[in-house]
Amino acid sequence: MFIEETREKLLKEIVRREVRAEQGVDLEDLLNPIKVVNLELKILKLEAGLTSASGEERQRLEEELSSKRADLAGEKRAVMRDWLKALFRGQPPGLPPRAPP
Repeated sequence: MFIEETREKLLKEIVRREVRAEQGVDLEDLLNPIKVVNLELKILKLEAGLTSASGEERQRLEEELSSKRADLAGEKRAVMRDWLKALFRGQPPGLPPRAPP
């Protein structure tokens, strides 16, 4: 439990620094920061699986890894702009979405 929490904190810090260096924004400024961290974790697991895989399994893992990396690149570019943050913060909690006229 402790090791897993420590590993997750380290991963978040690494991702935070990568996003800051690549995009110039904080991890929390992304539209879906949790998805970015989860994709990084999945990529690490897939890379670890590649070391012992061979044949068709290896090819499947490489394709999945390529897909996850593409998803991650897109998620890292999806930044929540200040006006959108203000809109979400200004919404009262528990209010149902407005129906179109």
